[in-house]
This record gives sequence, structure tokens and C-alpha cells, in this order.
Amino acid sequence: MKKTLLILPMSMLMLLGTSSARAEVLFTDWTSLTQVGSGYLSLSNITTPVTSYQALANPFSTTDTATLTSIDVVMDTRGGAPITLALASDSNGLPGSVLESWSLTLSGNTNALYSVTSLLNPVLTAGTTYWLEALPGANDNSGWGVTSFGHTIAVSHSAGIWTATTNEWESAFDVNGTAASATPEPSTFAMFGGAGLLAITLRNRQRKTK
Repeated sequence: MKKTLLILPMSMLMLLGTSSARAEVLFTDWTSLTQVGSGYLSLSNITTPVTSYQALANPFSTTDTATLTSIDVVMDTRGGAPITLALASDSNGLPGSVLESWSLTLSGNTNALYSVTSLLNPVLTAGTTYWLEALPGANDNSGWGVTSFGHTIAVSHSAGIWTATTNEWESAFDVNGTAASATPEPSTFAMFGGAGLLAITLRNRQRKTK
């Protein structure tokens, strides 16, 4: 009888332990560098031979509410200056307030994978639109690797002013985070209560037999 009383609390703790956090890919639009190939959309901020500025932003949303841990992007560089990668909220279908930003130093001349780690760990709400921005460094001419055509993105031809453009290439990136497991169902709580009552009953019976 004593053994039964020990098993019930342990099984309840095991069930409660299932409500933990899990790491996962919250969003991705590419599978491999082979899929991206050598295609890219230009990021430019040069003054010679002509003045040119172009920043890019891609919208995304997640299926789970989660804490951001990292972002992976595919970039191509020819200028060598660091670019700014930024996570932003949505403002009427365009990039809004910046939630976190990173300085990304690129190397090489072909599309390569780069990763940034979140230090602020903002919570991304499921079904909410966010934007990932790439802003060129000074006198730079880089590129953001692309995956598929026919998407709506945002482009800035003058720093800080975004406009939406349709039927464009989608840039390659993924967003990673830690999502909390679902809250136990009411039936699970009912099971906990039933197990507790059974434990009390067994304990009372044990007392009566002494």
C-alpha cells in the first residue's frame, strides 16, 4: 500500500513536467544554399559612380508564440561593409518599430549563411506580422539571397522611408525561438484531482488498519 502512495505523486509530477519549453524553427522560407543558388536582391549604399540607396525588408509570422533566440540569413557581399539586420514590428503593412538589431559583417563574394543571436529575446506572438530588415553599410553593395518569386516585400530607397512592392523575390532567412508547451487540458487537472482523492482515501484506510 505504501508503494502505491509513492507512485501517484511521481506520476503527477511527470505529467506536470510536460509543460516545458521547446526550441524550434518559428519561420523559414528556404531549405538549403543549393535552393538559393546565386540569386540575390541588391542592398546598396554607394556614392560613386552615382548615389544609390536600397534597403530591404521581408514580412513573416509564426505559428507559435515564442521567445526569439536567433535568426539565420543568406547574404552575398561585394562591398565588405557591415550591414544592419533588424527585427521590426508591423505598422499598417510596413516595417514599424525596431525590436532588436544586429551588425553583421559579411565575407566572401557568394551567398553564404550568417547567424545572429538575440540578446533581448523578444516574445513573438503567433499570427502577428513582423519584419526582418537588411540595411546596407556605408559605401556598400551587398545582396540578400532569394528563394521564390511573387511575394510582397518592403523597399527603402531613402533611408527610413519604406514602401511596399509586390511580385518580388522573397529573401532567404529563418527565425528560431523557444516556445512554451501547451497548458494542460482541464481533463488533465481533473485527473490530478482524482489521483489526489485516491491517495487521501488510501492513506485514511491505512490509518484505520493500524
